Amino acid sequence: MGLSQRKDGETAIRANGGLCADVDLTNVAKLKQIITTVRAQVVLNLIPQIANTLLSDGKGWKDFDKTLSAPITALIEALRESVIQLLVHPSYAFLYGNATENTPLSAPGNDSIFVAAIAAENRVINSKIPTCLLRLGYLYTPQSQDLKPYIKSFQLRRPYFAGPASNLDNWLHPQNAAQALVQVAEQKPVGAIFNLVDGIPVSFGDFVDHFALSLGRSRLGHIPMWLTPVALLLVVTPQQVELLKLQATVNTNLIAQ
Repeated sequence: MGLSQRKDGETAIRANGGLCADVDLTNVAKLKQIITTVRAQVVLNLIPQIANTLLSDGKGWKDFDKTLSAPITALIEALRESVIQLLVHPSYAFLYGNATENTPLSAPGNDSIFVAAIAAENRVINSKIPTCLLRLGYLYTPQSQDLKPYIKSFQLRRPYFAGPASNLDNWLHPQNAAQALVQVAEQKPVGAIFNLVDGIPVSFGDFVDHFALSLGRSRLGHIPMWLTPVALLLVVTPQQVELLKLQATVNTNLIAQ
């Protein structure tokens, strides 16, 4: 059983042999009814991954902090009296910021995305429901709609904002994410926290430049960091700039709490 409020989500669920329910994800009573009706044993909460990409100039992250909390709060409330064996919460590898896995999570500059994402994790961990956390790298795929603006930039030879060249990011193909979610659902490692990222971290600029070369295009120019104020006015969102400032590389396996 899958819950989706988007047509493409409904199509994907049905294409993979699932049943789809269109429901307000903040409606506790409806969520509880569905969970009870299907006798759910494992619940995968994919809401945090709606915005999880560094592509498309950060537009997916704009105001996402304001929409992240309510569905997660409703889901936890709906699960309180259930007998599910596991709630899986896919979060973000970038939450380590410029620190390491052994450092308590903190929001750099009190950034709203970090504050909301860390609060969501804490809400899940402290819910007294059997849980497992996966901290995912930025999702990407060559077929992603988010890459289309860059393809247009390649054609127009238009430079893009790449952030600091020395800052490395963690990436993850959705197929690998899906395989890991299935494995966690099957093995039910209650209380565990895992990192899920590609093996080699690369900077955002190197990622996009490699994509250009794979399409037979030459490397584009990068908007320099000293032109960040101009980029914010014309090209990117503040959320994109904040994420590109991070230098976070992680190990692929982490903690069992």
